[in-house]
Amino acid sequence: MLFRSVSRRNLNFAIASKVFLCSEAQIKDIVDFRRIQDKYIVLHNAVDIGFFANGVPARERIGLNKHDVVIGTVAQISRRKGIDIFLDAAERLLDQGRILKFVIVGPQAVGEEQYFRSVMSRAQEGRLKGNVTYLGSREDIPDILASLDVFCLPTQIGRAHV
Repeated sequence: MLFRSVSRRNLNFAIASKVFLCSEAQIKDIVDFRRIQDKYIVLHNAVDIGFFANGVPARERIGLNKHDVVIGTVAQISRRKGIDIFLDAAERLLDQGRILKFVIVGPQAVGEEQYFRSVMSRAQEGRLKGNVTYLGSREDIPDILASLDVFCLPTQIGRAHV
């Protein structure tokens, strides 16, 4: 759970023996951090980077040319993962005349069906049409990552769900 304030009214922090954070950087975003400074623990994401670093490019298999400049994201298709922001950036870059391809990989998030339909529809319209590829959920993520020139993860923290 992401929190921004450790107020007196939030009893969770008062009665908790430990408060877990995902990084030291999160501390700077917490108002009244001093209230929990003696009981916080940072649990870093346990991702095996070596596993993801050993992919074999799969451009032909996923419909990309070896000369394409490819920007991609791998995430659940949900508002908090910022897929709409990824598409905003894609549109801006394409509007500048850049010749780029964009790849979105990941499953539709539970409860975000409308958001999913919205971003997938948008990805097939206007300047994005023909420049954005949605690959769905995949088992070959290391190969997908090896196929990208740029990886982008525009995660939104604390963004209101509208």
